Amino acid sequence: MQQYNDIEQLNHEIGLLLDAIDTTPAEEEKSDLLVQTLLHLIGERQTFVQAIIESEDVTQQEVQAQLQLTQEFAAKANKALIHRRDLLTTRQSNKRKINVYKDIDLNR
Repeated sequence: MQQYNDIEQLNHEIGLLLDAIDTTPAEEEKSDLLVQTLLHLIGERQTFVQAIIESEDVTQQEVQAQLQLTQEFAAKANKALIHRRDLLTTRQSNKRKINVYKDIDLNR
């Protein structure tokens, strides 16, 4: 079953991308490229999972394994999302503090 081999390859690539996103600083441009590639691969994976689910020769274990991987990928992606959101919040807070200090300095 070629679809199953294809999805296994996608699963492997998605896992590697999530690991790379986790270890790449959010400030680097490479990080944006990794996220774009991840979104593309997730879209492909959804298509393959749908085809596998609709296939008549799929077993419950295969579907269960894909569900488990989906949940693992979602947890890793959510962890990265929270980390990046925290970085953005911190960066915005720091910018506001810098602007306040600039205003104070200008008023002296």
